[in-house]
Amino acid sequence: MTILLALILAVQQPAQVALDNVTVIDIATGIRASGSTVLITGNRITAVGPSAGVTIPPGARRVDGRGGFVIPGLWDMHVHLSMTGRSALALFLASGVTGVRDMGGDFSRVGPWRDSVARGLVTGPRILTAGPIVERGNWLRAVKDISRRLNQPNLIAEVDRRLGLDSVSDGQRVVDSLAKLGVDFIKIRNFPPAPVYFAFARAARSRGLRISGHSPFMSMVGPASDSGFATFEHSFLDVQNEALVGGFDALSPADRAALFGRLARNGSSFDPTLVATRSRFVPDSTITQMIADTGGTIHRGLRYASPAVREDWREQLALREADTPADWNPIYQSTLRDVKEMAAAGGLILSGTDVPVVTLIPGYSLLDELELLVKDGGLTPLAALVSSTINPAKVLGLADSLGLVKPGYVADLIVLDRDPTLDISAVRALSVVIRNGRLLNRNELDRLREEGRK
Repeated sequence: MTILLALILAVQQPAQVALDNVTVIDIATGIRASGSTVLITGNRITAVGPSAGVTIPPGARRVDGRGGFVIPGLWDMHVHLSMTGRSALALFLASGVTGVRDMGGDFSRVGPWRDSVARGLVTGPRILTAGPIVERGNWLRAVKDISRRLNQPNLIAEVDRRLGLDSVSDGQRVVDSLAKLGVDFIKIRNFPPAPVYFAFARAARSRGLRISGHSPFMSMVGPASDSGFATFEHSFLDVQNEALVGGFDALSPADRAALFGRLARNGSSFDPTLVATRSRFVPDSTITQMIADTGGTIHRGLRYASPAVREDWREQLALREADTPADWNPIYQSTLRDVKEMAAAGGLILSGTDVPVVTLIPGYSLLDELELLVKDGGLTPLAALVSSTINPAKVLGLADSLGLVKPGYVADLIVLDRDPTLDISAVRALSVVIRNGRLLNRNELDRLREEGRK
């Protein structure tokens, strides 16, 4: 073989990585296989098995993972990238978040980031995006008036990007415009009247686009699920005596069980974003201190809140005076009950954060969410991990290639120093991230974290 031919063959050969002597956790069953080797060729897992039985090819990058636990990469299923800025992509990876679902914003920015990451031109998590958010038309007009009154030009620009639903005929027009942009799914916040929504839902089904978003009020939850609504975001809410309350507080346990069973049969999932609700408990004075705390004095994660994130927090703080008054403590308790009961009914629970809601930091806050799902939401550590791996893959139609450590699957993986099925806080003990086959060690993750501050 000539030297030139050898060089050509070497270039054509996909890179290989071997995670050796690791414990592989099957997230579907909780079974741990110690003394295992995971072989990755290109961006795919090509072998998983006992180290004695997996041949590591010459030239493969071998990582001694003794003492490490391998699980699929995590998903944050509710983020707003155009508000966090591009630097957040590095922060997500540095926390083991290898996939994010962008729940709406400036598609002219997020769309190119999505495509650049997919082509390997930008280092970041896998991105699926909704593009412009769909809203009830009269709500959009009211918020725009408030934004002008409060002199919030960024919010005015965001409201102008959103798409309003006022009439039955609007549904097809809105869906067609989103499909033309190339969005991955559709996000709706404020539901229009039922006939308008169902016309919109029919149009979305005709274009093969699933709808996710904020929950409608109680009477519409079941019918919306029947229409193919994919994921309900945040808390289920209703209005009583002109105040927001838990949406299902008035239902008996049996009626709630029937409704959650209906949602589960329809394949509608629940993304409670507990950290976002918890952020409402933080006093404005503390938020002001957190915005100024670039050194991480209040908590270490604040070192990595970028200027873009801090600016968004300032704008949110200014808008708090326009918030609908609510007692969020009982709403939070209702949401925790809903998590437990929906999980018991067989529904899929998802892990999401809503970054950059005030106090929330890309990547860091997803780990907080997993801890809250266990500590407050009553999930087992394994169920919390499922909410961030297998369930997102199912909801996004990617279950044949993501969410498991299995031959043939895409190599989006993380290696932890402790067993997260015994203690969910072990997700913070991150040593290696593999994103689409590319290995990032601790030094590279630290570098990404520093990049994310900018």
